[in-house]
Amino acid sequence: MTSHRESVVLAVIAVILVSIPAASQNVEISGEENKQGVIDSKFSDRFEVDFEPGKVVNDLMDSDARLEVNQSFSRDVKRLQTSKGFVKIVRTNDSIEKTVQTPYGRFEFGVKDGDNYSEFSGNSGSRDEAEEVRENLMDEMSQRSSELSEKHSVVVQEMLPDVSASVEDNSETEHLNLTNNEEEAVDISGWKAVSISGDSMEYMNLTGKLEPGETKTFFAGDEGRMENFGDNTVFKDVNIYSNALVKVYNAGEKEIVSLEY
Repeated sequence: MTSHRESVVLAVIAVILVSIPAASQNVEISGEENKQGVIDSKFSDRFEVDFEPGKVVNDLMDSDARLEVNQSFSRDVKRLQTSKGFVKIVRTNDSIEKTVQTPYGRFEFGVKDGDNYSEFSGNSGSRDEAEEVRENLMDEMSQRSSELSEKHSVVVQEMLPDVSASVEDNSETEHLNLTNNEEEAVDISGWKAVSISGDSMEYMNLTGKLEPGETKTFFAGDEGRMENFGDNTVFKDVNIYSNALVKVYNAGEKEIVSLEY
């Protein structure tokens, strides 16, 4: 696996040749500004994911159908095109709009302004046939969406940098260690560490770079004791809870580390 990786909020392109099962997939990430991930396969299916600032576009294709999922902060759009018909689902913070086109007619239904709506355009004598096709198309949308989500997770995981963590939760010397296990530097600007105990959370903003093999200490204990931890130590005026959970997120809010201690 190549070590060229960046936060998924950067513009990157991953092209996947799909294999089954997912556990046997071998993803290679290459390139500089544009990255490509490939899963070796004997099947003809194809999966692409394009990460851009504020937007992610997923595309799952085979000889029978194509599913495109366009995700942004406030709007998600799914489009399924098959030989049997077309499905489009648009989700926003306050609405769900669904359109299903069949050979027998068109359905439009969902929720707007808190109210359900449902309309059918077509020959009323063919309504039963249209309903059957709609049900089949919605089932296919659900199945293909699950497959797309699984493959998306495989690609994203391979793009994330290999950074590990350890925690010391002694109140006087509490600190978080982050280690870069990559062969190249990892920019942790905009990253956040979160110490979680029950409903309580403490956030630690991270900055700088981790060189290959480097461990950096983020110290949150008695500042007078920090001098014992060497030059590669940064003071953070936050709490690290005892017997808790720490999570580290990159600038794109993707989880990099989850550690119970």
